[in-house]
Amino acid sequence: MARKKKILIASDNFLPRWDGVTRFILEILTSFEKNFDVTLLAPDFGEINQTFRKSLMKTKLIKIPVYNKKIGDFQLAKPKLSKIKEAVKSSDAVFVQTIGTIGYLTIKYAKKFKKPIFGYTHSLEWKLVIRSINPIFIVKQIIEKLAISIARNSYNKCDIIFVPYEYHIKELEKYGITARKKVVNLGVNTTAFNPKISKTKMKEELGLSNDFVIGYVGRIANEKDIPTLYRAFKKVQRDKTNVKLLIVGSGLKSLENRLRKDSSVILVGSTDNPEKYYAAMNIYVLPSLLETTSLTTLEAMATGLPVIVTPVGMLNDYINRDVNGLFFPRRNSDVLASKIIYLMENKDFANKLGKEARKTALKFSWRKTCDRLVKLITKYTEEKSHL
Repeated sequence: MARKKKILIASDNFLPRWDGVTRFILEILTSFEKNFDVTLLAPDFGEINQTFRKSLMKTKLIKIPVYNKKIGDFQLAKPKLSKIKEAVKSSDAVFVQTIGTIGYLTIKYAKKFKKPIFGYTHSLEWKLVIRSINPIFIVKQIIEKLAISIARNSYNKCDIIFVPYEYHIKELEKYGITARKKVVNLGVNTTAFNPKISKTKMKEELGLSNDFVIGYVGRIANEKDIPTLYRAFKKVQRDKTNVKLLIVGSGLKSLENRLRKDSSVILVGSTDNPEKYYAAMNIYVLPSLLETTSLTTLEAMATGLPVIVTPVGMLNDYINRDVNGLFFPRRNSDVLASKIIYLMENKDFANKLGKEARKTALKFSWRKTCDRLVKLITKYTEEKSHL
């Protein structure tokens, strides 16, 4: 029996910090463990829930310490050169998720040791950096140029860059990222996220039985633009009674503290099990300024929720206006508020959107995602080993 290839997955995001990258890694691990000998190189953000720790039993987890100070809502990993170098050296190929300290150094050493390098672009990271720190204009230009240069230099060392949707290829090439690219769509767990979870029970559990619940799941970060959602929510409250805003996630402490001052906002923080919170919502809103796929929107759609989103990233591809969701312009709380009120007053239309949203979500499959990744990584690793 042939030896399994040793694959090093490198990421600057992982549990207990929840985001799209964390969700992606957890969804692909089971399939990867069947096909590869997997090592995961990730930041040490703290203790991982025992349930998830048990699910990682077949994966060797190497944790890298992080700096105490945060940049926006993010903690940077320390450059532990020997640890990262050794992990790369002992692998047959690397699969990089981010271009932070860990991702950058993993690619650097993989190139040095002539390992096959695969990357997945979950975002345009240089834009996230700018949104996270929100600097003055001159400083912004300097940081952005530096971040683009680092990303371009790193990604162009990759044998293949996997992208979540077709247009993302053009976005990368606009910034001089010329490495070979392959589209690999993300999936959604339509079993875990489904309309069969009792809305009545979940609302009772959260003390929201008599309320219309507007929801958001994700990081509380500058690029997510929660203030626009909050302003729209307050406008809705002027017109409607018994309305609550449910925010599932954590991040910027200054914004969290402002939201906690409002008793009509339920801020539950990060959770390992967001399913019940989706079930308690009547509408899902994504106010984000930047996205690629938006896994939380797909999860909301799989739950059968009507969604109102900004026209960013791949949402333009899978949201069909007035059929399975609604759009509103970025940073426009007036339009967002009017669309929320319209759905509150037109329940049949809202229900129709939710049913169509579920149908759309069923087209997205993590199995397809994993099968394609395993196939491509296996193929190109074998090809490179024969060069």
